[in-house]
Amino acid sequence: MLIFDSDCAFCQRCASWLRARGDLPIAAAKELDIGTLGLPDVDTHAAAWWISGDERYSGHLAIVHALRSLKGRWGVVGAILALPPLAAASGVVYRWIADNRGKL
Repeated sequence: MLIFDSDCAFCQRCASWLRARGDLPIAAAKELDIGTLGLPDVDTHAAAWWISGDERYSGHLAIVHALRSLKGRWGVVGAILALPPLAAASGVVYRWIADNRGKL
């Protein structure tokens, strides 16, 4: 499941974009009891989260896992973004977007 900050218009648009491309479990952070998901002390406003079983990923890794869960080309894009050196670059890009999302 992808957890996003529903107070952020940019995050809402991204979640809608992902929903339109596949049957992906996506939820707004404020609609969930974060503590029951194993994220008791995290700031869900600072980064998106991907939860699958016992695995927890935040930021660009959450987006990579969400994309990889989609079928077709977007799954391929997610797999490519997980490869070095793109994984490091996608982390930098994600952090810049997260820090500037109010302007996007």
